[in-house]
Amino acid sequence: MGIWWPAMGCLVLAGCFPDDWDGQPYAPAPTVVDTADGGTDDPLVATWVSEGADRSTLFAAEPFLYDSVVTTFDGAGTYLVTLTDQDAVTYDLSGTWTATDGAPGTITLSQTEPYVATAEGIWQIEADTLTYEVVQTLPDYGYAPPTPSAGFGSTAGPGLTPGINVQTYRSR
Repeated sequence: MGIWWPAMGCLVLAGCFPDDWDGQPYAPAPTVVDTADGGTDDPLVATWVSEGADRSTLFAAEPFLYDSVVTTFDGAGTYLVTLTDQDAVTYDLSGTWTATDGAPGTITLSQTEPYVATAEGIWQIEADTLTYEVVQTLPDYGYAPPTPSAGFGSTAGPGLTPGINVQTYRSR
């Protein structure tokens, strides 16, 4: 009986780590549900375009002056945002994303390029329209992200007025 317990202890400890564990802290997988045909039923997985009157007041004004924002969320949990300014200069932001369902749902963007940052916010889709509001929370510049209970237009922080940061996208 003395030999059985140590052997059992080794089995229990070995079962605590996944086979592909790389020694890094656990990061949950994005909330993406794969379908049998290799696609996804997550409504965010698409390419979304914001231009003209759909741009947030913040992005349409100084200092940004973006003519368009194209955001692609893929089923592997990565995203790419391409911002195009009035001089046709483009800026790319990329990283990983996780989201929860809701009306509105929450989203967290873990940006890796061109610098490391975290943005948090809310989203909601009706037909082919995505309403989206996120703000950078890390590094911390004093902004508080919108919450589902407060609704769209609730981002708070220096220089922001209610609604200035709400972006509307159309699916492509």
